[in-house]
Amino acid sequence: MKFLAIVIEIFLASTISTPVLGQISPDSIPFQEFAVEQIYRDAPSPVDLDSDPSARQFRRIIEPAATVGPNFAGRYTIVSWGCGTACQEIAIVDAETGQVYLQPIRSEVGIQFQLESRLLVVNPPQNIRNLYGAIAPQGLATRYYLWDNNRLQEIHPSKLDR
Repeated sequence: MKFLAIVIEIFLASTISTPVLGQISPDSIPFQEFAVEQIYRDAPSPVDLDSDPSARQFRRIIEPAATVGPNFAGRYTIVSWGCGTACQEIAIVDAETGQVYLQPIRSEVGIQFQLESRLLVVNPPQNIRNLYGAIAPQGLATRYYLWDNNRLQEIHPSKLDR
């Protein structure tokens, strides 16, 4: 009987869902509050594969994507690739210098960003709602990052609630 109770408890724990971040409307993520001052408009520099120890491993993904030019924070190109089911990884390439910054951030349902903003949204609320409705699976949450000093720093959602 104890075994059955444990099985039921595990089943319930694995199927219980948590609400999606409700503080921020998916249509009103405040990218403009983290605006950049300048946009890099010249041709992108060649990718510097020696600038990050793991960059060569992903060169066939990073190099072609970086030729498109900046798409994030004024002068950076975000490159993403799949790392399995519901898993994406990213690198950020400086279009001006070619420097590569591989990020220890994984998303399950995508990312959202803009050329004119330093804000990066991992698992955007709208993507979660599109896939799961009003309730997300346990552990799946929207996370917010600011690009600052050549790295992404997680910020608390309350900083976006203005």
